[in-house]
Amino acid sequence: MDPEQPESPPLPPVSRRSLIAASALGALACAGPRAAPEAPEEQDSLAGLGDQRGSVAPIPDADRARRRARRR
Repeated sequence: MDPEQPESPPLPPVSRRSLIAASALGALACAGPRAAPEAPEEQDSLAGLGDQRGSVAPIPDADRARRRARRR
């Protein structure tokens, strides 16, 4: 340290709450604004999609139980 310059005061302690808030704001800043679709054709191509839930078979109970057991 240079003896001619005064020593800077110590930084205050950082609380956990302020650290989490600062990291959340940083993540939002990195995300940035979403870009709008460039062409109206892109919107029209999605307009024709309907409800697809009827074309998918439900998972059988035995298969669902096997999946749950594997996750445990």
